[in-house]
Amino acid sequence: PLLLLSLPASSTMDRSRRLPGSGRRHGRLRCVARYALVCTGIVAIAASVASSFVIARSAMTNAQHLHQDAAQISGFGRVGGSCTGSASGNGARGAILPQRSVLARPALGAPSLLAACTLPTLLGLWRSEYGVSYGYGGAVAASGFLMLKVAASSTPIFAQAFCLVLYGLRLSAYLLYRELCIPKFRDFRERIEERARQRGARLKRLPFVLSCALLYLGLAAPALLALRSYAVRPSLGDPRSGLLAMLFQVLIVGMYSGWAVAALGDTYKSWHKATEGEGKVVTSGIFSLMRHPNYTGEQFLWTFNFLAGVVAVISGGAPMWSASTAGWLTISALGVLGINFVLMQATGGLQARQAAAYAGDEAYEKWVARAWSGFPLSRTQASTAEGKASGDVKVASAEDDTQA
Repeated sequence: PLLLLSLPASSTMDRSRRLPGSGRRHGRLRCVARYALVCTGIVAIAASVASSFVIARSAMTNAQHLHQDAAQISGFGRVGGSCTGSASGNGARGAILPQRSVLARPALGAPSLLAACTLPTLLGLWRSEYGVSYGYGGAVAASGFLMLKVAASSTPIFAQAFCLVLYGLRLSAYLLYRELCIPKFRDFRERIEERARQRGARLKRLPFVLSCALLYLGLAAPALLALRSYAVRPSLGDPRSGLLAMLFQVLIVGMYSGWAVAALGDTYKSWHKATEGEGKVVTSGIFSLMRHPNYTGEQFLWTFNFLAGVVAVISGGAPMWSASTAGWLTISALGVLGINFVLMQATGGLQARQAAAYAGDEAYEKWVARAWSGFPLSRTQASTAEGKASGDVKVASAEDDTQA
């Protein structure tokens, strides 16, 4: 899918640059269509891989169950009794069944998860901006993929890990689309790289790159906590087991809802700007309800992910209370606080720039009054910037939200 997007895109943009008006617009529309096609392909491929894991793990588990039942029926009781009486048969079955919840769940070690979060982030040593763009999406997707192999025996646990994979792949595809099809984002990346080169050698970026990897580890940690909780108490994966199991599944649904809102916001905004032009603020579609659905949806996703990890720890009971669990909970809390701080800061900054660019615009003011602003870091930024706005501010700068 990435080759399908990348190979024709550069030539399309080269042709569209030479064509005024409608030619350039059609070039952008083709890029948007390719992005939508790539996202569909990524979801289909990820779903196929996920289904393969589920089917393979289910087959292995069923084979183990059949082997255990065959041993029970043959009369070779594992509790010292024979199979001639129903009591001994039930006793043998009771001794065998508890082993089933352990056979198909290998452990996922912390070094593996740390490597999955660190290796993609090292792209920041090559290009500074890649550590917080493709490194971000790659780290989240790689972490989720590692957990898919472990979580296949439980649908809710698997769904949490699969959401991480979907988020990382979709984000990376969207970033690639922007870089290939929108010149201003390539220019922005080059400006970032030039400033980074002026600061010195590439190894000086290493502390920042590693801090980003730690942030991404905090975003993946709640899913690891859910895996460990399910290993000691499998009832977490069954909604009929109690209130905590039901709450866990509701939070997983919330994660997917946040992912869908963010994906819809990015896709609709790209389509609108390809058809209406870069200089117009998007106020229709999902943006008529939310001013920043891409940021708000992502905040929902990571907040629900963290709460799901907390519920999983509580559901695990006493076996989950350890120094290791406390450490992973701390990392999870730092992750969700860190990403929400970044997104709230980006939301507040974008609102301030929009207020400066569209000061006095009646349509903009009506949109601000009716659409939810989400969770900006400071709600006074927009009004402060509006008071300082001058009449010669270019509208095009209002949507320059690449700092996020």
